[in-house]
Amino acid sequence: DKHDRLPVKPPIWKKLRRDQKICFLIGAETKRFFIMSDPGCGKTLISIALILYFAKLRKNRRVLVLVPRRITKSEWAREIRKHSNIDYDVLPSSSEGKWACLESTKALIVVETYQGLMSLLCDKVPSKKKADKNKWKPSQKLIKRLMQNIDGLIMDESTEVKNRAKLPYRICRQISKRVGMVFALSGTPF
Repeated sequence: DKHDRLPVKPPIWKKLRRDQKICFLIGAETKRFFIMSDPGCGKTLISIALILYFAKLRKNRRVLVLVPRRITKSEWAREIRKHSNIDYDVLPSSSEGKWACLESTKALIVVETYQGLMSLLCDKVPSKKKADKNKWKPSQKLIKRLMQNIDGLIMDESTEVKNRAKLPYRICRQISKRVGMVFALSGTPF
């Protein structure tokens, strides 16, 4: 078996179905993988197994999990508790609270929404097109600050970052270039 040749024993291996084990092995080998399967087929479980695996290898100390909505934060928290006993944090809503949590936590996983990440890593600048509007511009200083606190990225419902011209894509791309493991999850073909 391929899993016998891995440097450390895969965590929660017995909980995984055959298709999940295949995704896990590909992710363990490549450290970057797009897991696309139907809703309810265990993409979150595979992600948790991979996070635990790389933590055992000491390849990651904190992974940022991005989700599309606030309700999905609690769903991830429930899945983490159900399948493991690792520490996790769901980031609070204020930017100050997010930074305080990120810079003080010992948790292996931190969960945030795409929108929350944009507000955390962008500065508001006046729009050139509309005088009374502001727009968000990625702050390299804030992105570097974030990179001091994470070394892995999971993008749940990665259709949120499908448009190359939009801010979530640009920020996630910058983060993904700087971390050791990146997994995108989607149950929606696009």
